[in-house]
Amino acid sequence: MVAAGCDCAGGNDLKTVSPKLTVNSEALDFGDVAVNDLRILGLTIKNEGQLPLHITKFDLTPPQGEFLVDQRPMELAPSESVELILTYAPIDVGEDLGTLVVDSDDNKGAKTVQLKGRGVQGGLGLTHEGGSCMGAADSIDFGAVGLNMTADRKITIQSTGSAPI
Repeated sequence: MVAAGCDCAGGNDLKTVSPKLTVNSEALDFGDVAVNDLRILGLTIKNEGQLPLHITKFDLTPPQGEFLVDQRPMELAPSESVELILTYAPIDVGEDLGTLVVDSDDNKGAKTVQLKGRGVQGGLGLTHEGGSCMGAADSIDFGAVGLNMTADRKITIQSTGSAPI
């Protein structure tokens, strides 16, 4: 919707008033997030126009999955803004991509926000020098050690996953 009027106080210029949709970011990168955990980021949409703005399209792709949005506003008053809460909750290891598309009746085209996150998972590896006790994989054989004697074995712990531990 667009409206025009004149300045009746002496000017002849027409002033155009209309709604105007804006978003504060074209991309949100959630970074590395552990599988089965989540990260939350905010996105502000605003009507910078002088008339009410009607949201005509609000699509999150993929529609079900690791990216979620808390609300889907349908109308914004002049100068009104809404903080959307977007959540990334990876269910597996690897990069995930998504898109949020918001369009309105401002006739200025849809606003697209690219979404990106990477699911990571920690892992722990353990190795040791020396043999095992009677073949048990989760043991260390120190051999025969006399009274008041010591036996040393080296144990190595390392991260084997894609997330810090």
